Amino acid sequence: MRILFITPRLPYPPDRGDRVRVYNFAKVLAERHSLSLCSLIQSKAELKYVKVLQSLFTNVELIVMRPWKSWLNVITYLLSTSPAQVAYFYSSEMKKRVSQIVKRGSFDLIYTFHLRAAPYVSKLDLTETYTVLDLTDSVSLLLRRLLPYTKPYLRPVYYREWLTTQRYEALMANQFDECWLISNVDKRVIEELAPNARLFVIPNGVDLSYFSPPRERIRKPHLIFVGYMGIESVDAVLYFYKKIFPLIRKEIPQVKFYVIGANPPRQIVRLGEDKDVVITGYVEDLRPYYSEAAAMVAPMRFVVGVQNKILEAMAMEVPVVTTHFGNEGIDARHGKEIFVADAPEEFAGYVVELLKDRNLSREMGRNARDFVKERFSWQMVVRRIDEISKQLNIEGKDGRN
Repeated sequence: MRILFITPRLPYPPDRGDRVRVYNFAKVLAERHSLSLCSLIQSKAELKYVKVLQSLFTNVELIVMRPWKSWLNVITYLLSTSPAQVAYFYSSEMKKRVSQIVKRGSFDLIYTFHLRAAPYVSKLDLTETYTVLDLTDSVSLLLRRLLPYTKPYLRPVYYREWLTTQRYEALMANQFDECWLISNVDKRVIEELAPNARLFVIPNGVDLSYFSPPRERIRKPHLIFVGYMGIESVDAVLYFYKKIFPLIRKEIPQVKFYVIGANPPRQIVRLGEDKDVVITGYVEDLRPYYSEAAAMVAPMRFVVGVQNKILEAMAMEVPVVTTHFGNEGIDARHGKEIFVADAPEEFAGYVVELLKDRNLSREMGRNARDFVKERFSWQMVVRRIDEISKQLNIEGKDGRN
């Protein structure tokens, strides 16, 4: 099949959840299909990644969307019915380019990543092309969960964004031939908003050969948090440091807390003034940190979808302690493959137990890797594309309605 990828961010380097998903989808699909890419970038500095992407995409077209222009869009979004995040990623030049590419490309399928890129495809005349919108997460669900944690003066802004996003998710889900979600939780939310939409769960995967435990592991009393420093991660780190870490230090004075993730804001960087906290920023290779860690802590209080870093840690046989939100899209068994706790005291108790009991730590780690091996594979997207390919060949466009 000839497949066009349309993305609001360049899918490289794979250093955050959205890029990880798109990059790995492209990596496995490129083995059997012809891929093209049209993506926004924020600066010409990202052009250096074109050569890497050309190993996956036969054609790469990038449109620069300066951050100042994106923020100007956000200011004007109040006059529209679009969510702010959709306005942030809207470019008239990108829309024109996508239209041109589609007219000359004769694509069998267009893969549009995220709600933010949906406007580039939704109104095109595509009677001969199958369209997939990879919503990944339900953004409206995330906003609903985020609302109680926002500052009071910002709450009306987030409330409006939640309402507009709900309407927009429903609208866009019905304008594509099918939509993909990363978990059943997200799928159920979109089903309620758009009951007539065709929805499929396509989970993320893990490269088990890359994220493989070392033959000899030297575990240190290190706890790691890994994640791009967006609003969810910042909240989780501060919550852990203030409410949970002091309880752990009382029991294990030598414990260290490593915060690993790109673009840590000032309030996270300041935690590094504590001798027991290490703020690394972005790291190229996470495996050395996973290899030494006694446990990964993931105390997220408002997230949706699947947390890739939890899967990577589990694949590396690192025991994970998280909240029910962190495990929601993974569905590992509490006490068997993962520990789940929402109360600070209970959360700290499981971490201390893992720090003290090496046998428990090893058993949890082995169970976790077996679980990931069984449930999470990038090949799921290959299977779904194969099903679409067969459907197109047998039934044609009319048979899909």
